[in-house]
Order: sequence, then structure tokens, then C-alpha cells
Amino acid sequence: MQMCKRWVFFSILICCFVASALEAPEDLKPQKEPQKELHKEIKNQQKRIVSLSPHLTELTFYLGFDAQLVGVSDFSDYPLSAKSLPRVASYQGANIAEILRLDATHVLAWDGGNKATDIAKLQSNQIPVFLSKVTSTDDLLQDIERLGAFLGDTSGVKRQVKRLQDKIESIKARYISSNKSVFYYLNQQPLVALGNDPWLNDLLRLCGLNNVFAHSPSAYPQVSLEQVIRHAPELIIVANKQDQEDFRAFWSEHHKVLDARFIQINPDKMHRFTPRAIDELDSLCQQAYTD
Repeated sequence: MQMCKRWVFFSILICCFVASALEAPEDLKPQKEPQKELHKEIKNQQKRIVSLSPHLTELTFYLGFDAQLVGVSDFSDYPLSAKSLPRVASYQGANIAEILRLDATHVLAWDGGNKATDIAKLQSNQIPVFLSKVTSTDDLLQDIERLGAFLGDTSGVKRQVKRLQDKIESIKARYISSNKSVFYYLNQQPLVALGNDPWLNDLLRLCGLNNVFAHSPSAYPQVSLEQVIRHAPELIIVANKQDQEDFRAFWSEHHKVLDARFIQINPDKMHRFTPRAIDELDSLCQQAYTD
């Protein structure tokens, strides 16, 4: 707490010093506002963006700011050109020294996915930090719009948000009367299911797919075959890149007591808070209701 107070006090002192140093003489004050606008314009042209999460890297490309990206997190693999960018964050945390060396002007962080201590350190170095927090498609739309404003684009972003919102509403309208129970799992051995994760359950509900473990106290519970069989799901959604022959062989001996159809989805699309998740959901919904 004492350290935090020192940082805040130090930051205030710096801000006051800079404001004082830049204050124009009284007779030049009418020129102050145009100078500020010019400084702001130059600064916007010199953005150096660092993303600390794969979904934020993807959204930066989506919004057309990829030319200003100077550093990204591990697993930032879409689009392919993101793979060539310097890595400045992993599951262990952000490399603060490298981010400072890259002279970042904007940092994009995942609230709950990145360490709060890392975010605080970046903010204490006077670097603006965008915090992304998505638990639903409504949140995704708001996140994209907020990100656009943070990076200096509002009109173009609003058009993109409107197109994405129209697609989401179209999916909801198509399946408004649809209803199927699903077992959604991420790993086979041990068998790890989708539990109460709000993002994925919100996506599934858009086309009437009801996760049989949605009320689990865990986001990704380990479950038994017996539990799955008792729930008798109509669909089994395989959310991994496993070979189809392997997962069908795993379930084949239970086909007499488990009459379910299989659909495999791409978790890199579905699990990230980006427009690609909506595309993957659209494909999943079509498969779910195709006999």
C-alpha cells in the first residue's frame, strides 16, 4: 500500500512539473489550444501499441491499427502476420522492461487475464492502458467500440460494430424457437467440460444450445462418462483439434446408451473474444440443426 501511495504521489508530482514547464506566458495563451491540437495529432500518428492478450492482438488487426503494433503476447497467432511481432507477455506475466524499451504509447490488457500488478506497473509509468473485459456478445460489441475510441477511431469502428451486431441479431432471430441439449468438452483425458463460463454459454444460448453442465460451480469442471450419460445430451461438441477418428473411437463403446451427434469446432475462434467467435458460432448453429 505504501509503495502504491509513493507511485501515485510521484506521478502527481511529475504531472504537475510537466504542466508547469509547458505553461505558456500570459500574452501567448491564445495560441495554447492550437498547439495542443497539433501535439495531439502528431502523437496519434506515432502510436506504438502493445497487446498483452491474443484476442486484443486480433482486435487491433480487425480495427486496422496493426501497422502500429510493436509487441504482442504469446499465442498471438491470428492473423499470421502477428506471429512475426516481438513477444512481450506470457502466462507468467508481462515483460515490463521490454514494453518500456519498445516505447509503448498504448497498452491493451485483459482484465482478469493479465496480472493486476503488471497493469499497475505500466500505469505507474504513465502508459495509457486499455482494459478488456468480455463475458457476453454485448460486452464484445462495447469492448470493440471502447477500443476504437482508445486508439483514436470512432466513426469507422461504429460501422464495424453495427455489422457485427446485425450478424448476432440474425443468428438469434433464426433460432429463436430452437432448443437442444449439448455436452461441450475441451479435453478428453481427463474429460474436461464447459461449466459456468459466461462467454461460451452466452454464445451457445444465441441459437438455443443448452450446456448440460452450465450450472457447475466451476468454469471447466472435470467430469465422468457416467455424468455425461446421465445428462443424455443431444449433441456432443468437441472443442479441440483432436483427430476425429480418435474422439469417435473414444465414444463408440457408449453409443448404445449415448445417442448423440458430434460436432467439432475450432477453439481458437470460439474461445477468443473476437468477431471470429461469431463466425464459428454461426457455423456451429447451422451444423446443430442440420439432420
